[in-house]
Amino acid sequence: MGHTFSHIDLSSLDRQEALDEIATGERAMERALAGVGQQLSPFFRFPYLSQTGFLRTNLIQDGTIVLDVDIDSKDYYKDSVAVVSERTLARLEQRGSGIILIHDIYQCTVNLLPGFLAALEQRGFSVVRLVLKDPGVFGSDVITANADDVAVGL
Repeated sequence: MGHTFSHIDLSSLDRQEALDEIATGERAMERALAGVGQQLSPFFRFPYLSQTGFLRTNLIQDGTIVLDVDIDSKDYYKDSVAVVSERTLARLEQRGSGIILIHDIYQCTVNLLPGFLAALEQRGFSVVRLVLKDPGVFGSDVITANADDVAVGL
């Protein structure tokens, strides 16, 4: 999934700078993935969830699938594993479903995941991995949750 090169707030840049930042990130990921025989996925999330209509439209017109977030775990705060887990689970239960933002760069999140995933399962939620299927009837990729990957990846 694309996320820019330097994780800058794209809305703070002019249009061309923002597009260049996205393209630089994509090129870096393509090079890294090519080394392990993989390809870049068409998914993208705006850093800080900060976007502009121009950038979102540009990405979508280019065939990129922009992923939004329903629940921010705020795992980047200096809260304990228990606080992050309970806060996120409470928001999820209030909504009933959603895409949860977590970061794999924080030790808190690494420590949180085993118990959090168990709590999700215990409460009847499923974790799915988004995959692309063959182009749909309108010539666009169809996004679906791969049932084989339920409760495997975030």
